[in-house]
Amino acid sequence: MSDRVKETGGFKELTWDIISSGLPADHDIEVLRKIVLTNMMFVVAFFVLSVFCVVAYSETYYLLCIVDAALFLFLIGIFFYLRKTKDHQSSSLLCIIALGGFCLFCVVYAGIHNTTIYIWAFVYPLLALFLLGTVRGSFYTLLFLGIVCMIFIADRYVAFLIPNPIENEIRFGAVYITIYLIAFVMEKVRRATQDQLNSLTSKLAGTISEKEDLIQELQNTIDEVTVLRGILPICSQCKKIRDDKGYWHQVEAYVRTHSEADFTHGLCPDCMRELYPDMKTSDKIPE
Repeated sequence: MSDRVKETGGFKELTWDIISSGLPADHDIEVLRKIVLTNMMFVVAFFVLSVFCVVAYSETYYLLCIVDAALFLFLIGIFFYLRKTKDHQSSSLLCIIALGGFCLFCVVYAGIHNTTIYIWAFVYPLLALFLLGTVRGSFYTLLFLGIVCMIFIADRYVAFLIPNPIENEIRFGAVYITIYLIAFVMEKVRRATQDQLNSLTSKLAGTISEKEDLIQELQNTIDEVTVLRGILPICSQCKKIRDDKGYWHQVEAYVRTHSEADFTHGLCPDCMRELYPDMKTSDKIPE
C-alpha cells in the first residue's frame, strides 16, 4: 500500500512539474496561472495535432498534415523554451500568434475542401484573453476576426477559394463574437476578483504585522516591569522585609530589586516635629 501511495505521489509531482514548468506551488499566483494554462494548452495540442496529422495523412490531405506537424514541432519548441526561461509573456504571445496562423489556415482550407475544421477558431478568443489579458487579447482576437472577414469576402473573387454559404459566415461571426464577449467578461471579473483578493491580503498582512508589533511591545513591557504580589513579611519594629530565602532587607532595597520604583528621602510632618521641634510647622519640609 505504501509503495502505491509513493507511486501516486510521484506521479502527481511529475504532472505538476510538467504543467508548472518546474515552478513551486507557492509561486506568484498570476504567473503560475498563465504558465499552467499555457502548458495545459500544449498538452492538449500535442494530442490533438498528432491525431489530426495521422488522419490527414491517411486521407491524403498532405498539406494539412504538414501544417499540423509544423505546428506540433513549433509548440514543442515553445514548451521547452518556457520550461527553461519561465518567460510566460513571450511564450504566450508566440503561442497565440502560432494558433492564430493555424486557425486562419483552417478557415482557408475549409473553404477549399468544404469542411468545417475552421470551428477550431472558436477557441482563439478564449486562449488569447486568458493568456494575454483583456487588452492585448482583445487586439489579437479582433485582428483575427478582421482577417477572417476579409477571407470570407475574398473567397467570392479568388479562384482557388470556394465560397462559403453566407449564412455559415454570419453564424461564425456571431458565435465568435459571443465567445469573445463571454471570455472578456470572465477575464475582467477574474482580474477584479484577483485585485480585490490581493488588496485584502495586503491589508491582512499589515494588520498581522501591527498585531505582532503590539504583542512584542507588550512583551517588552512585561519583561521590563516587575510586579510585587502576595503577602510580604515585614518587621513590625524596623520595617525590614524578609525575602523568600529568609534574608531581611530594607524596604527601599527590596522595592528597588523587585520593581522599577526608586526612592527620594524626606520627612513627614510627625517626624519633623519630633526631630526638629523648634522648626515652625509652616516652614517648608525638606525633601
